[in-house]
Amino acid sequence: MKQLASIIIPFLLLSACQSANKPNDSADSTTIQLTEKSELKSVANEELTAFLTTLPEIALPFTDSTNFENFNKNEGHVNLEVLKLLKFKPEYPNPEQIRFRYQVKFDQGLTGLVLTFPNSESDLKTVLLTLDENNQRLDVIEIAYDEVIESAFKLISVLDKNKISSEHWNYFFEKPTVDKKIFILDNNLRFVQQ
Repeated sequence: MKQLASIIIPFLLLSACQSANKPNDSADSTTIQLTEKSELKSVANEELTAFLTTLPEIALPFTDSTNFENFNKNEGHVNLEVLKLLKFKPEYPNPEQIRFRYQVKFDQGLTGLVLTFPNSESDLKTVLLTLDENNQRLDVIEIAYDEVIESAFKLISVLDKNKISSEHWNYFFEKPTVDKKIFILDNNLRFVQQ
């Protein structure tokens, strides 16, 4: 026990002496990092705003029923930098196939970006990324889905000014079933399931 104490005590004293001898720098590194981050945020916001001007705006209400039959693989834009800015990383490992297709304007200044991409070789997914007035991403909501191996599942959504109505179709059984969901835009700019 004495040997352990004789090792720890000098180490603690040495550490304390080193931290006491550090000169006080008037330029706090935390402040510099925060300033750099806010400048980067500003540049990123300008880049995102510029990109939004290239996307067509679709009037609401609008039904998105994107599937393999009606989706054109060349429709929309691929922009890997904007995907990084929005911190959007789907499970499918091929970001070059993510297409920004259109944007919509909801109530309360909320913007929705609609992206379509293959989730696998047999699944096609369409999601809505919502952005506040400062282009901060708030939510990712799946609004359309199609799969071609069994052709058993499909998702169709109607986008409106303050709600999203979704129909999840299951054709796996003899009689198709549908699960309907409604998401209402709340005061926190989130779509909340009712």
